[in-house]
Amino acid sequence: MRTALVTLAAVLLSIALAALLLVGTQGAAIQEGDEAIYAENAREMADDGDWATLRWQGEPQFPRPPLSVWALAVGRALVGRAHPEAAVRWPLALAVGLELVLVGLLAAYLGRRAPSERPRVGVGIVAAGLLLGSDLVVGYARFVESEPFLCAAIVGAALAWELARERPRAIVAWGVAVGAAAMTKQIIGCIPLLWPIVDALWARLQRAPRPAMPRRRLLVGLAVAAAVWLPWHLVALARHGRAFLDVYLLEAVVRRGAKAVLHVTRPTYYLRELWRSEGAGALLFAAGLVAAAVAVVRALARRGTTDEVARERGRVAALLLGWTLAPMALFTASASRYDHYPLVVYPALALALALALDAIPVKRNLRLALAAVAVALGLGTHTARDLTAPFVGADELRTLAGAANQRRPRAVYLFNLHPYATRFYLDRAIAVQTLLESQRDLEEGLSAARKGQPVVLALAPNPVAALREAPPATLLVLPRARAAFLDGATDVEVVAATARYLLVGLR
Repeated sequence: MRTALVTLAAVLLSIALAALLLVGTQGAAIQEGDEAIYAENAREMADDGDWATLRWQGEPQFPRPPLSVWALAVGRALVGRAHPEAAVRWPLALAVGLELVLVGLLAAYLGRRAPSERPRVGVGIVAAGLLLGSDLVVGYARFVESEPFLCAAIVGAALAWELARERPRAIVAWGVAVGAAAMTKQIIGCIPLLWPIVDALWARLQRAPRPAMPRRRLLVGLAVAAAVWLPWHLVALARHGRAFLDVYLLEAVVRRGAKAVLHVTRPTYYLRELWRSEGAGALLFAAGLVAAAVAVVRALARRGTTDEVARERGRVAALLLGWTLAPMALFTASASRYDHYPLVVYPALALALALALDAIPVKRNLRLALAAVAVALGLGTHTARDLTAPFVGADELRTLAGAANQRRPRAVYLFNLHPYATRFYLDRAIAVQTLLESQRDLEEGLSAARKGQPVVLALAPNPVAALREAPPATLLVLPRARAAFLDGATDVEVVAATARYLLVGLR
């Protein structure tokens, strides 16, 4: 009964948090970039009924496992075509809301000073508040990437692992969460496997007579994870063979890690991004990691003693350090670096800081005051700003796509523009192609396409000339900044216009 009530409360709180995170997004178009790519993948999956393959303009895509797109496709199937933006944004916000709730539960559980002690709700509230006060977390609760779904699975796996130490059946939930994480990202989704590794190493360092997790129980969890992870991979391999492996592993992982896809950055990129996005909050997170490192050193110094509290705090601190440092090292070593990648370590940062604040050797009221200040700093600086700032979508491209749908062209060309938001709002029968002005842009675009970026490209120094050579009933989206191409083109008419773009076609 108690478990059912906790589950119900967690679900309701996740929904409430999702509604909060979506404040101000109503009516705004899907944003250009990855959000529109995920949205289009989900549209084609739900509309065609092929849940085994990601597609863009009908062509198979293998940049990642499909779990995050499955969530969006379920949203589309439930909400339908009447609210295409809500179908995409609500599953994402629910994932972040669930992540916040799970972080709170995990912190309350880890904050206990003894196994017999009840979970400490106050520590959980602080950890969830610190995460909600993070700029990156709130920002990507409002723009679709796969990381929020991955974070929810990782935190769920962490909570299930801790529960499984005392409740054997919880290992099944751990296996499901591990499989879900690996079905969201093919390499970084393996983060939950750090738990058995770190626990085993910690037990060895402490010279424990028995492993932290019985081997049979661990094997059950791994078998469940494999049962979640393996079927889709076998289906994809059987359907697409070498083409699947080439993109899924070689291009999307190996070559993407060896060469930047879009932006060339320095190894200090993530440190600078953390400071840019979190400001003083980054210093607090760093302090939490330092406190975790100190807890590990103290526990190792007391190895062999009967200080169970220090030993357990050291184990938890080692887990949080591994959760943070291992992914960040991998991200830094990769040539392709993006600001949303560190989202997977934010729960560990919030947990480390919450536990550090709770361990400060001062009176309880002062500890509570310090924790309240830390949470208020993030909520007031980042959350309030992000939720009240104007939400910008690809509204002009949505308008032009609607005008194009009325004309029912065979194709729509976009000059020097990403095609993703336009593709999402156009009828499926209308093909989309990007025209690029320079050979260098074309080569970079083709390189990104080989790594899983969906796009159809052509070189067109003169877009009006390309429009004349295109099949009949083709339209062109042209930035107003390049409207000079229309000078003297008496055979071209403006079909629709917005502040920044023109939709043109042949008379």
